[in-house]
Amino acid sequence: MSHRAPALTFETPALSLAEAEALAARRFGLRGTASPLPGERDRNVLITAADGQRAVLKVSHAAEDRAELDLQHAALEHLAAKATGLRVPPVLRAVDGADIVTEVIAGRPYLVRCLGWIEGRMLAET
Repeated sequence: MSHRAPALTFETPALSLAEAEALAARRFGLRGTASPLPGERDRNVLITAADGQRAVLKVSHAAEDRAELDLQHAALEHLAAKATGLRVPPVLRAVDGADIVTEVIAGRPYLVRCLGWIEGRMLAET
């Protein structure tokens, strides 16, 4: 008898760029133009403000565990505080002060967060 692990599937929301712009403005106070970014599991969108400031809106896949995202944020904040000289994207807060918010998209709840943008070559391009 063979046992096979179930295939991993990550359901990311079909979020349009206009919807991403509205979500970023409403939940994070970020007003700007959205452009798609690559992502293995999440829907990632670059938000570019009129003044050139940039941030990455990250909509997690439907099965994401909140504890994993909390751990990622804790690691980023620890590195930012302790690893001098290392460029680490800041965790940006929502207008209500939360670092992760729940947003219902197409009838399903998704965890949404925002990170500061760091210039450089994206992993997907290497």
